[in-house]
Amino acid sequence: MMFKVTPKHKHSLLRGSLFLLSPLFTLISFFLKKNDAVVLTSSLNKEFSDNTRALFEALYARPEFRNRVYFVLNDTEKAALLNQQYPGRFLNNTSFKNILFILRAKYWFSSALEMPAPALFQRFRRTVIHLGHGMLYKRIGLREQGVSWYKRIYYFFITSNFSYTIATTEFFLDEIAQGFGVPKERILLLPQPKTALLATPASINNSLFNDTSATHVLHAPTWRPYADVQLMPFADQDLPALGEFLEQHNIHIWIRVHPRNEQHIDEALLATKNIHLFSGRDYSEVNAYLAHFAALITDYSSIYFDFLTLQRPVLFLDYDLDLYVRKVGVVDRYQELKSEVSTLSQAQLIEQLAAIKCGDVNLTKIQQANALVNFNIPNEEIINYVIETLFGIKK
Repeated sequence: MMFKVTPKHKHSLLRGSLFLLSPLFTLISFFLKKNDAVVLTSSLNKEFSDNTRALFEALYARPEFRNRVYFVLNDTEKAALLNQQYPGRFLNNTSFKNILFILRAKYWFSSALEMPAPALFQRFRRTVIHLGHGMLYKRIGLREQGVSWYKRIYYFFITSNFSYTIATTEFFLDEIAQGFGVPKERILLLPQPKTALLATPASINNSLFNDTSATHVLHAPTWRPYADVQLMPFADQDLPALGEFLEQHNIHIWIRVHPRNEQHIDEALLATKNIHLFSGRDYSEVNAYLAHFAALITDYSSIYFDFLTLQRPVLFLDYDLDLYVRKVGVVDRYQELKSEVSTLSQAQLIEQLAAIKCGDVNLTKIQQANALVNFNIPNEEIINYVIETLFGIKK
């Protein structure tokens, strides 16, 4: 039987290879004089996304940071395009020269476990902030089910770099401390930079959004490590009837899954009236577009917490909750955080969408959940607060 190499396996292999290089660059780092550079990176050093992207763009917009902020991106094509927009700000960490430059930086920021350069214990050499890519609705890291001994060792060494990781409120302190294996003293209470994007939404290049009478609903489930996500998996599924209802009420459902899973979406679903794909290839940073949607359908995704700040309806299509709990796990107070009961049938979904359309939705639980999980600050003020907290610089 052939062994299937999944994206998760590829990520593990890449992380393992970077880990093996870490001792050498850790030693070198202690002999280098630091400069005032700010270096950021995201997942696998191959993405320009999440909290570090939002923070990079905010820093670049400020004259005092423009010439000292850099982003590590080991994707030659993406980096070349971005360097046209942000001249000289994107670099790789595949050359010894660049690694030496990165090791001299005063600040490192990461959205994932990958650092700007492979190294260990860097919190003793510089300020290293792990911003993450979302607050936790599911268990992560050392809180996942069936954690291996070698994963525990890996997390011990990788998180040795963190001066701080962040939590938006005290609600997440235990989950984050246990998930990353860091003491609470190294968890900084801070809003997520990417949540600020909801205050200044980017435009969507689709004429459907020009219709002010239309209601747009985003369906954004999280990925599963054990199976493809199922969309609208109802026993009473009747796509033509659903399409007729959506068309009659001028409601549009936009499906957002990971780009590598878009090919697995049922063609019949996308052929249904008023159901569309909101592709990550076209709209990579979803937070920049959330304000265009009147409601959200999700499950265990951290997008829920960002959407809460808009105080709009959220539906839960967590059809495989029991299996997900066994395979991955969710936060201990999962049910308490849910703003609505699970949607179990198409008939129930239609009833909920009708209520959303006419504005007949009680938002009390939305407001309660938002107060519990999100930093108490307007989205418009997040970036200034983050920069002031991290760098001590007021605008």
